[in-house]
Amino acid sequence: MLRGVLDANMVIGLVKGGVFDLLPSLYALLYIPVGVKQEVLTGQGRPGEAELTQALQAWITEVSPDLGRVPRVSASLSTADREVLAVAADPAMAIDHVLTGDDPLYQQAERLGYTSLSVTDVVVFMKAEGLVPDVKSVLDRLIQHGFGVDRQTYEQTLRIEGEWPTP
Repeated sequence: MLRGVLDANMVIGLVKGGVFDLLPSLYALLYIPVGVKQEVLTGQGRPGEAELTQALQAWITEVSPDLGRVPRVSASLSTADREVLAVAADPAMAIDHVLTGDDPLYQQAERLGYTSLSVTDVVVFMKAEGLVPDVKSVLDRLIQHGFGVDRQTYEQTLRIEGEWPTP
């Protein structure tokens, strides 16, 4: 099974899509850096707080990565994003995927040679593994709950998945 490291945007997006709890069916190990956990667990009742709190007790491992492992990256990345990259760079973690809904982090991870998956990619992966019957209903929930899925990505993903045009 696979190993992944999560960013806050991924946690929030998958919660808004109603599929966060399916992640342990895809990943044997999931890591979340301390800074990312703090971004989600604000104490303000935002999407993802309750779900992440429960997952931390069961199937997500919180880690305090060594930021010294992060190669030279864009100064615009937050400390939490740098922590995600530090986890990916740690050979002991043996990460297969950087799971991020943040475009700059996604691009930086890819530039460094890590395989990154966006929220949409993870939903497609869930469908391929038989965990969700279709991509469209999850993407529609994401959009309905204010998670940014641009029209081009939406249509392109549904075309690839054979779910476009929609009735």
